[in-house]
Amino acid sequence: MAHNFREKTGFNGGIPIDEDFFAQNISGMLDDDIAAVLFPNDIERGLKLCEEKKERFRKYDSVSGIKAGVAAGMPVIGLTTRNPKHMLMKANPTLLIENYEDPKLWEVLGELNKRENEA
Repeated sequence: MAHNFREKTGFNGGIPIDEDFFAQNISGMLDDDIAAVLFPNDIERGLKLCEEKKERFRKYDSVSGIKAGVAAGMPVIGLTTRNPKHMLMKANPTLLIENYEDPKLWEVLGELNKRENEA
């Protein structure tokens, strides 16, 4: 999914973001600065993404991916498809699931849907 995002947006030339890139270019920045890094030629688009981050969630199966999402202030779902559960938990995901059929995921999504319909 992240690769598709990079290809569609042209972000970072489609090259995966590693921990060094994140630490040097994104970590500790304010939304305005992050927007400029994410979309140098379209700051408004980057700001919109930063503003909407609470309405989205990220899903990762790596410690570095989970850490990046958490650092960005987004809810992060960790997938144990590639790395051991105990390693992923160190990155502090909002939720850790085994796969997309995991009942924990569907319970949370159902609760979010219920809240949205009540609002």
